Amino acid sequence: MKLGDNLLFTFLESLENAIQALLLMNEIINKMSVKVNRVMELSSSTGATTTQLADELVLKYGISFRTSHEIVSTFVKNGMNYDVLSNTFKMKIDKNFEIEELNVTHIFSHEHFVEVRKVLGGPEKQLMKKV
Repeated sequence: MKLGDNLLFTFLESLENAIQALLLMNEIINKMSVKVNRVMELSSSTGATTTQLADELVLKYGISFRTSHEIVSTFVKNGMNYDVLSNTFKMKIDKNFEIEELNVTHIFSHEHFVEVRKVLGGPEKQLMKKV
């Protein structure tokens, strides 16, 4: 047996394992059911969309991602109270917070969170349809 034969055997064995994993994943995806209301409830209660608000603050105000997350974290820990967000921003950045409450609500929404993630493997609707 030559070295190349051993590599081919290892490759074919790995390929078989990958095929089995994909078949299993396909079975799980086809048989699972998603409780959309529960997903929404969990993502809202845990602040799963906070990254988007932090990203918006970085882009709009040119602040560091770390500072932005500290501000948003304080906002979430205080029940997503807009006044807390505005006051924390003013205290940390020494600038007035200029994003209106309705826009903050939109930025935090599940729909917006999905809509802006247009990267391969992301949850954006058109990309999911392609998959």
